[in-house]
Amino acid sequence: MCFGSDVPIEPLNPLAGIYAAVTGRPAGSKTCFNLKETISVTEAVRGFTSAGAEAVGDSGWRGSLVAGKKADFVVLDRDLMKLDPEQIPKTKVVATYINGELKHCLPDFAEYV
Repeated sequence: MCFGSDVPIEPLNPLAGIYAAVTGRPAGSKTCFNLKETISVTEAVRGFTSAGAEAVGDSGWRGSLVAGKKADFVVLDRDLMKLDPEQIPKTKVVATYINGELKHCLPDFAEYV
């Protein structure tokens, strides 16, 4: 199962999709679509990363951080795997790398690159 953000129907930010997949509701809503259809954070992250690459036959060169593959990834300000799901919408992207090159970073993170 792979995911994507379908702007303008869904928010562009994949963290919004991860939150919805884990909680069954969009950020800011208390109404759950169907609690039986929620998935783990691990499964949701996979849906936005390696599953998409696999679905289009690109898993040999993207979709995971492995030597020899394209290094397209973001650095987050917290570990999604250890968070209460309600913290996911508050997560910030502090750096973005495309093909291994830093393309964007928040000023506070710049001292670490």
